[in-house]
Amino acid sequence: MDAFSLEELHGAGGDAPFRIPVGSREGTVVFWDLSEIPHILVSGASGSGKTNFAKSLLLSLCCRVSAAGLGLRIVSSKPFEYSGFKKLPQMDGPLIGDYEGFAALVGELAAETERRRALKADSSRQLFLLIDDLDDWPSGQIGDTVRQNLNRLLRMGRVVNVHCLLVLNTPTEEYLTEEMKLCLSCRASFAVPSAEISRLSLGREGAESLSSPGELMVRSWNDFDRFKTPELGVEREAELIASILRNEA
Repeated sequence: MDAFSLEELHGAGGDAPFRIPVGSREGTVVFWDLSEIPHILVSGASGSGKTNFAKSLLLSLCCRVSAAGLGLRIVSSKPFEYSGFKKLPQMDGPLIGDYEGFAALVGELAAETERRRALKADSSRQLFLLIDDLDDWPSGQIGDTVRQNLNRLLRMGRVVNVHCLLVLNTPTEEYLTEEMKLCLSCRASFAVPSAEISRLSLGREGAESLSSPGELMVRSWNDFDRFKTPELGVEREAELIASILRNEA
């Protein structure tokens, strides 16, 4: 499907700034209010649309919410795919593409969630951490401290407006423990090669039958949905970033 227009993005949520269009089902636009979704797991085979979807979510948010209400941090093993995001005023720090930076950031945000909870600090500014291609790092490289900090972040972040968007090919136990998955109430899967991987991603079969890039199956709590996500594209991405910069000027 075609990307949403600027008018659709800016006017999508009415008085709910974190309510954004994420796809279309039989001609009807599907909306998510990301302020009400603590964390999101996105899985799928290479080339199925995961990074396109992650970028669309974050850019749509930035079209709706200024830097005063939204902070972004991005970790990716391919940071060049997010090079345009460096200009965004919502970015709270540099793009991170190395393991040491990833480990430090997860620890920093885990500490921030504890600070917010302990001090009952004003947490109206929503923080979103994107970790794209988590399983591009060898599982043996991810140390116990990083796993513990990620677990803390997932458990406590949901009550203090610190959100995680985790993107990987296959959510195996090597990367996400069952305890972590319990915190991921919204799980989305693009096409995967087998029913076994669909069960790992969604807790049921079905994602192995998705045929076209951008087609998505979602489990939110115990409800399931299926819809088509928009294609972002290089020109559309640049247009959205330019619009966000104009709005913040």
